[in-house]
Amino acid sequence: MTSKERVLAGLLRQPVDRTPVCNPTSVATVELMDLVDAHFPEANRNPEMMARLAATGYTELGFDSIMPVFSIIQESSALGCKMQWEQKDNWPTVRMREPIWRDVDDIRIPNDFLTHPDTACVIEAIKLLRKEFGDEVAIIGKTMGPWTLGYHCFGVEPFLLMSLDDPGKTKLALERMKEATIQFGVAQIEAGADALTLPDHATGDLVSGGYYDRDLKDMHAEF
Repeated sequence: MTSKERVLAGLLRQPVDRTPVCNPTSVATVELMDLVDAHFPEANRNPEMMARLAATGYTELGFDSIMPVFSIIQESSALGCKMQWEQKDNWPTVRMREPIWRDVDDIRIPNDFLTHPDTACVIEAIKLLRKEFGDEVAIIGKTMGPWTLGYHCFGVEPFLLMSLDDPGKTKLALERMKEATIQFGVAQIEAGADALTLPDHATGDLVSGGYYDRDLKDMHAEF
């Protein structure tokens, strides 16, 4: 079996020749950046560098997969969030203390969401990886869930307070923000991704099981 066949069979619970070793998250280290001359923050914004650094997960580390999205901020940048791009030894972050939305009615998915440089970079990197590696290795995309987008666009504290004070408004906000999750995920599949990682940071230290059941369980199943 090829690495791609092995990973997809594993995801579909089909027989495999050996256990797939799939890494659906970032493999970026400073040493790998130096090895292939693709450093942060540029490797988060330049598709050629993004593809080159991501490929090391397969070519250098031997995983059965390649995942080119190193951060959790590509969509948020395209939505208009203010960014802290950092240096090569740290991941870029969203400046969540400077939110772009204050109310559900502020939520807008821009017309250029998928052509913004920081989302287009991912889409193009996936195309480059598919062209280079063909069907040899599984390519994993990543699209962030709406709860994470809520943190980024409203700020963590305001978004959590909204979830406590106004469940209906929270539900509406998630429904509107999930369009970004879906658009970006579909675009990556169309570009050549074989599967998607869909992280959503509704972690137990901030969100109880009851709130997860109320706000996210069904939506995550829908995804």
